[in-house]
Amino acid sequence: NEDLNAASEELLSKNEEMNATNEELGSANEGLQSTNEELQSSINELQATIEESQTGNAELKGVKEELHATVEELRSTNEELKSTNEELQSTNEEWKAANEALQSTNEDSKTANGELTAANEDVRTANEALEARCKSLEGVASTAARASERSAEESSGM
Repeated sequence: NEDLNAASEELLSKNEEMNATNEELGSANEGLQSTNEELQSSINELQATIEESQTGNAELKGVKEELHATVEELRSTNEELKSTNEELQSTNEEWKAANEALQSTNEDSKTANGELTAANEDVRTANEALEARCKSLEGVASTAARASERSAEESSGM
């Protein structure tokens, strides 16, 4: 029972560490989300600037194409980060649920341990009572044997 309780405590500690890590990851993802929104805003501004400054120059057209590709890459990255954030939030909820289940299991283990301790005490008490009864019966048997011997001696002596 002590091993079970120690293992449960260790699992609870690890789950608390994982929950803290998941919360940190969630916080980091929120920061990334904000950064991506800022990037999206910057991208929108860049697109407006590109559209306003088109002069027909081939070099500017190349730059515009590169920026469009970057915008698409950033949009894709932003979507991936949103998806990752949702997955981390889901994982965090799963860890919270698992942690609650482990806490419940730990409480059940503590209750069962208490019940086993009480049952062991009941067995000890019953054993002590049986030992006392056995000693009493041994005394009665010894007295009966002596009385039987005396009776046999008296019978043979008569």
